Amino acid sequence: MIRVRNLADKDLTFLSDSQETQAIKDHLGGTLVQEYDSFFVKIVKGDYSEVWGMYGIIPFEAKYAYRLI
Repeated sequence: MIRVRNLADKDLTFLSDSQETQAIKDHLGGTLVQEYDSFFVKIVKGDYSEVWGMYGIIPFEAKYAYRLI
């Protein structure tokens, strides 16, 4: 778990569009992943190298993100 403000240094992309988030949920599977509304992702060589899930779709700096990959 990390605060959103601390993810800024990680070169991640924020995704909150329902089609994009559904693609991540389908790729990762599992019931826990389905609960997140948005994600911070890093893609290396066409695959997710880092994925953080967040509740809600507005990335306020004080919110928490949870590492999934």
